[in-house]
Amino acid sequence: MINIEDIVPFSEYEYAAPQCSIGQQIQDRVLGPGVNSSSLFTAVPGYATGGIRFGVKAGRHQLTVHAENLTDRNYRGISWGVDAPGRGISARYSVGF
Repeated sequence: MINIEDIVPFSEYEYAAPQCSIGQQIQDRVLGPGVNSSSLFTAVPGYATGGIRFGVKAGRHQLTVHAENLTDRNYRGISWGVDAPGRGISARYSVGF
């Protein structure tokens, strides 16, 4: 049986918040303790790319061609880590049954 006098009220417990966040612990492990990181880019410039897609269908046969980034623009999205691929072209041939 539990004695009511043995129960410690919740208000008497103390909680200490962690001194550093999980992110800080990982950063210290990767970069070394005390090293402050900075972002590689302070701003991400805008960009626009152009592409075209067309296809032809003859009976059961279909050919689709897709060309992208026609100006071969070098661009990078936020948090990608690498530049997007340059100009590209692809073709798809399919036969219906």
